[in-house]
Amino acid sequence: YIDNRSYGILISNKSDSNILNCNVSDFYVGIEIVTGYRNFISSNKAMSNAYGFRGELYSNNNDFINNIAEANSDYGFHLYVGSYFNTFQGNTAHGNNYGAYITNSRHNALFNNVFSGNLLYGLRLNDDSWNNTIYNNRFSNIGGNAIETTGSTNNYWNLGSIGNYWSDFSINPGYPSHYEIEGAGNGIDYYPRELAISCYNGVQDAGEEGVDCGGPCPFV
Repeated sequence: YIDNRSYGILISNKSDSNILNCNVSDFYVGIEIVTGYRNFISSNKAMSNAYGFRGELYSNNNDFINNIAEANSDYGFHLYVGSYFNTFQGNTAHGNNYGAYITNSRHNALFNNVFSGNLLYGLRLNDDSWNNTIYNNRFSNIGGNAIETTGSTNNYWNLGSIGNYWSDFSINPGYPSHYEIEGAGNGIDYYPRELAISCYNGVQDAGEEGVDCGGPCPFV
């Protein structure tokens, strides 16, 4: 039972907190930051919540590192209402409705993450989310891999020559030179790489030892 007013862990109007090695399930939001700054959220697992991890209302300069968001009914990771300069590195979003959903938030960095098996999209940039940098992530989802809606423009889908790994690169309109991000934005990954079919979900599972999953795999 998910109480729509409940939080597993709530950081409100605080800075420089560390949330480490927690398992949070069956809440409205697993781990929530409201107007928080410079918090470090690492090595946690949020499963079977409505939202796994969320930063909102001008939550800036927070680090989300090596977390797992799995089977959350709405979003695995969510930034909302003017949340800037946050870092998402080495996280896995699997089996959520959306892997990550960024709304009206800018100047965030997402790299070395895995977005796999999410029902609608791996990553959605929504409502004037721009100047975000997304690179060296693995995308392989049931719905679309990534989308930018109206107003979400001028995002960077590669850092220099480092782009992202895409399960659907070969059928993307930009193939073979680039990868066009779906939706009303203008996103292009100029250095895309195709995710190995034998590693379709972006992680190295049992029996796939030695398969190139697009860089270090979060677990075997």
